[in-house]
Amino acid sequence: MKQYTQLAAILLAGAGLTFAADFTYTQKSEMTGGSMKKMMEFAAKFSKQAAGPQITTHRFSGRKMAVQTEKQNTIYDLDRDTITSVDLEKKEYSSITFAEMMQMMTQAAERMSRAKADANAEMNWKASVDITGKSPAGRTGRLNRDRPADTVRRGSSDE
Repeated sequence: MKQYTQLAAILLAGAGLTFAADFTYTQKSEMTGGSMKKMMEFAAKFSKQAAGPQITTHRFSGRKMAVQTEKQNTIYDLDRDTITSVDLEKKEYSSITFAEMMQMMTQAAERMSRAKADANAEMNWKASVDITGKSPAGRTGRLNRDRPADTVRRGSSDE
């Protein structure tokens, strides 16, 4: 059974890569500077995929769309109302219908509303700034100013 699953995944991935597309475009996302680049460099220590540019190919043919990355393909088939995901590294695939996806989303929304209803805690914040009349240590002359002391308090209470 496992061999059939792997063979089907390979065939499905190959079919997704080679079907004649009516329209195809490739998207390249890359961080070139700023704080996001620094954050991605940090994330690259844990995931090599985060280090370089992310290349995604989108293919459209009839009522099908394939989204392809280096490690995964996702095929949306509007005629069959399915979403098929192929993991190219594990050589596995999964398929879900639009109705099953809608049911899962509805159940998740219900769980979230129940969790919100169960959480009857109220968060209270109080912030204040008081002028102490003391100067910051080591400052003299024109930079000698009154030092503010700020306080932020939070608390919660169940209703």
